[in-house]
Amino acid sequence: DLCEMQCGFFATERLVGTVTRRLCSKCVGKAVEEETQRAARELRDSGEDLTTIIKIISNVAAHPEEPKYRTLRLTNQHISPLWESPPHRSLLQAVGFQCTPPPQTPGTSSPPLAPTTPRAVMHETGPHTAAIALQALGAPVPHPPSAAAAG
Repeated sequence: DLCEMQCGFFATERLVGTVTRRLCSKCVGKAVEEETQRAARELRDSGEDLTTIIKIISNVAAHPEEPKYRTLRLTNQHISPLWESPPHRSLLQAVGFQCTPPPQTPGTSSPPLAPTTPRAVMHETGPHTAAIALQALGAPVPHPPSAAAAG
């Protein structure tokens, strides 16, 4: 099957935001950028408060290697309403956050023995897509610390 962006290359199914699309490796980055910009415009135009989501996305852009900014606890009182709001969730997913299933008990198909906290973890995209989202929201884009300044 060919890429749906009509570039002429063969494609595979890839998740872009919340939609599975047939894309080649050349076009997937462009599709992610377009979906991120669309989701950010939709959220911005919804009139909903942007303060918390801008903070989350800014932290990812400013600290791309820091795991604590790439994981959201969905039970957190500030995060849960965002994840339940379709425009907020759409943007978080476009930026790369995906809900992770609870871990399985090794060797079984049963749920884990200990309770787990539902989480959304950032996969694949990250800081570049975060910067695109912030620009589309009209928010400043922080720059990560340089390697020279950190060492």
